[in-house]
Amino acid sequence: MTVGPAELRDAELRVASVRSAPPAPVSAPRVAPLRPVRSSRRIGGLVALSFVAAMVAATSLPATSLLTAEEVQAQNLVVAPGGTVDRGAQSFTTGEVSAETVARDGFGVQERKTQTDIAAIGRTSDAGFTNDPNASIQWPFAVGVPVGDRFGYRNCAGCSVNHGGTDFNPGNGSPIQAIADGVVRTVIDGEGSLGVHVIVDHEIDGQLVSSVYAHMQHGSAAVNEGDPVKVGQLLGLVGTTGMSTGPHLHFEIRLDGVTKVDSYLWLKANAGR
Repeated sequence: MTVGPAELRDAELRVASVRSAPPAPVSAPRVAPLRPVRSSRRIGGLVALSFVAAMVAATSLPATSLLTAEEVQAQNLVVAPGGTVDRGAQSFTTGEVSAETVARDGFGVQERKTQTDIAAIGRTSDAGFTNDPNASIQWPFAVGVPVGDRFGYRNCAGCSVNHGGTDFNPGNGSPIQAIADGVVRTVIDGEGSLGVHVIVDHEIDGQLVSSVYAHMQHGSAAVNEGDPVKVGQLLGLVGTTGMSTGPHLHFEIRLDGVTKVDSYLWLKANAGR
């Protein structure tokens, strides 16, 4: 097809008009208006945040931090088997609890046993005697207590083989009494073979008889040399001083103040009159 000058001119004019025309306006995108957030949603969010914070605190704090002071104190009570707890009064009743003894350093005087304690020991089957508290000659304890080593030969490691007295075993701290009226001859608070000991001279049936009380506790001697004493008077407390393998009273009878005899047999023959 042949294009003439007129048609070519018209085509050029159309192209020029298209190039010079301004671009069509672009309309802005529609934005939906923001709706106000309801107060219930804000409250729900705050509750959720509070729940999360509470969970964090509950898992990071010790259990007792969320208890009252009274509840914590009640949880801290230690009750022996068979005991009961009264939470309202913040008190408890213990069951059977074993007693403990406390060891002390140095030479402090130990707890003194009462006559009730000694009587409980005397009720055991191995109590070696029965004392008459109204007699003029008595045993060195107000009630019967177990008797250990007797007078004479004994097979004993670390102690005297030829035993010069009688050993009584009422327990540490038991009170020792004078067997008869007399005068204190010797009081020694030391660590020799007899340890802390007291010697009392008596006149019995016109004869000098000396009684020896050995291995007492340091500082427990209740008399001084030269003191007059009465039968049943406190002399000291059972201990384990000197050459002793455990708490006991080593008791001797010395006729004429010198000669040792079987003190157990002597007491058997004379105590109670």
